[in-house]
Amino acid sequence: MRAHHFPGTRHREVRARPGLAVPAAWNALEAGVRAVLGRGRTPREAADRLGALTHRLGTKVPGLPGGLTHTFPDAAAIARGEVTQDEAALIEALAADVARGHGALDHGTGLEAPATLPYADHDLRHDLAFRLGSREAFPLGDASLRAALAGLGLDPAACHERWRPWRSLAAVHLMAHGDGL
Repeated sequence: MRAHHFPGTRHREVRARPGLAVPAAWNALEAGVRAVLGRGRTPREAADRLGALTHRLGTKVPGLPGGLTHTFPDAAAIARGEVTQDEAALIEALAADVARGHGALDHGTGLEAPATLPYADHDLRHDLAFRLGSREAFPLGDASLRAALAGLGLDPAACHERWRPWRSLAAVHLMAHGDGL
């Protein structure tokens, strides 16, 4: 992806990270739990919280690659863990939809699909779609993305529309920039 595909950004932010890709989740439940537990937190705080829950509530599996030690816990265990009532309710609703195979939670889902989830607000829809591989998602609820937009003097309400159809990729570059602010 070339820097000129993202008008309104500083091209050096894009050129500084060649090969940067939109993240994908192992499964929809993990993507949803990460989105729910990351609300109002920095990406590092969200990752630490998710890691601690996984370590405490997941099943230990010796010999996993990449420093992994545990499987991701099921939704019931997470809902019984150290989460707020609101977080537990969202996680339980999400888990029920994952178990039913709700199409809104398929990999590569577009932004319109998560809109069919009655509990999913704008930020959760974009975060889910982003982590499930939608190229149109732009998760403005992400603290790093907001920091980058503010640091670059970009208006969140206006800027992401001109980055179609690469909004998720623009978000990844901005998040990487925002992590350093």
